[in-house]
Amino acid sequence: MTIATISKQGLLALAILVAVLWGCWLVQQHYLSQAKQNVRGATLNIQRLQRKSAPAAAFGIACRPRRAERASFS
Repeated sequence: MTIATISKQGLLALAILVAVLWGCWLVQQHYLSQAKQNVRGATLNIQRLQRKSAPAAAFGIACRPRRAERASFS
């Protein structure tokens, strides 16, 4: 005993909506993947720039920037 039946038109509409939902999910995953790659690339660029601007360390001791010498008025 069936309570309700699904017409061919209703079944087709349901299939189309499911396909659209899957398409939206796949596009979202693609955007998330690109965003993660952009974050990773930006982080690597920041690290590279920090390494370029950092002074060279001698024997594992970090070099401190020189202090400005005071002017003597004698």
